[in-house]
Amino acid sequence: MTVRILNHGWSSFGSYCGLNYAYAYIKNIVTYTAADFIHDNLGLIAGVIGVILFLLVIVFARHDQDMRKIARKEAKQKKELEEALEAAREAGMARTVFLRNMSHDIRTPLNAVLGFTDLALKEGTDIAKIQEYLEKIRVSGNHLLAIVNEVLEISRIESGQTELYEEPADMDAIVEEVAVIIREQTQEKNQQLVIDLSGVQNHEILCDKLRIKEILVNLLGNAVKFTPQEGLITLQIVQTPPYEKEIGHYEIHVKDTGCGMSPSFMEKMFEPFEREKNSTLSGVQGTGLGLPIVKRFVDLMEGTIEAISTEGVGTEFIIKTDFLLVSRALLETTNRPSTVSLKR
Repeated sequence: MTVRILNHGWSSFGSYCGLNYAYAYIKNIVTYTAADFIHDNLGLIAGVIGVILFLLVIVFARHDQDMRKIARKEAKQKKELEEALEAAREAGMARTVFLRNMSHDIRTPLNAVLGFTDLALKEGTDIAKIQEYLEKIRVSGNHLLAIVNEVLEISRIESGQTELYEEPADMDAIVEEVAVIIREQTQEKNQQLVIDLSGVQNHEILCDKLRIKEILVNLLGNAVKFTPQEGLITLQIVQTPPYEKEIGHYEIHVKDTGCGMSPSFMEKMFEPFEREKNSTLSGVQGTGLGLPIVKRFVDLMEGTIEAISTEGVGTEFIIKTDFLLVSRALLETTNRPSTVSLKR
């Protein structure tokens, strides 16, 4: 009996002590608050927050850079669109002015053709009068054809369909053919035409004769148009150093004592359809395509063209280009042209 009482006492004591220790442990867990956790892990929490803030700064910085790039790109696109719109407006205005001027230029010779045709039909048997009318019809018809040819020529050039047909040629012969055309025009205005080839050593070259003639006729024709009565027009061709065996370096100078060009027009004189203001006011005929055609031919020949002009004094055009040299024997025996395509 005594043993049983002792065993029961020890059991009760052990259960009581164990339960008290459990309650104490649970009480300690329950009283460990968030503030305690933060206090114990303050360094770790600060590090995590710092990393998060650093990542946020990087994200916002990249976002700001992207937005700035987008803004710059949009500004650039806007500027390009504005420039394209302005160029389109200028081109549209130039074409409008061109159509107005060309309509006048076409109507003038066309009216002459129709008018002199009516006069010739009414004249009856006066052969001299009829021949006079027919000559005026021919002149007006040629002028009308020249206008149409210029429009077609610039269209071919702009579409990249122009080619150079190079063949051996005599520079003297080319210049003489041009002089025959220009002298007729200068004689009508009592102008003096001076041609100087004394500075040329090699006269036999490989070139596109037709294009060279067109360049010279356009420049000299403009000189005739804008030079007053009894003015002076000069064509000078010189060969410049270094003097090589196979290639010749040439300068073509076309100079006049005409009205000159304004600085504002010189900035855009090689653009299609542009005309000097005073040429329109003075009634000088033209489409504004002569100089652009010359410029594009010179570009095809890989040459350069520049102008020196003073209003009321005159204008000088200077073309610099190179030609392959050929022998006189080759010039006399070669009749087959070589086609050189220079589509650009």
